[in-house]
Amino acid sequence: MTANENGTRVSCDNQEPAPSVYGPMVVREGSLLELNLSGCIAHATSNVSAAGCGAKLQAQRECTNTACAANCPVPKNDSKALNARRECFAEADNDACASHNDAATRCLEGDLPDAATVCVEGTFEERAKAYVALFCGK
Repeated sequence: MTANENGTRVSCDNQEPAPSVYGPMVVREGSLLELNLSGCIAHATSNVSAAGCGAKLQAQRECTNTACAANCPVPKNDSKALNARRECFAEADNDACASHNDAATRCLEGDLPDAATVCVEGTFEERAKAYVALFCGK
């Protein structure tokens, strides 16, 4: 697995990630590792369209990250700052990102196919392994 120059996209098999494509994980601000839930759902449901649940979740994540990145930076190993970021996400979901959050929530609360359970069940480590298998075929 490799990250591209700006460290925001992690890809499979030492391939340079495409600028607009996320792999199984996303590194935010150089240290925050996030599982690519939206990509996992898009792959697992075989719906990578803009109307799919994965795309709606991605729009919500990008909105909250944009709303909170500048105002709530998270230095490495700073749990207080991480909690402040989470609070910012919750506020953004109810304010600036409400329409994106509503669309993503409707998808996630709907009937996701059994194939998508790999995206939401288990520990972080278990889900990370499942994401790599789904994205990278390993």
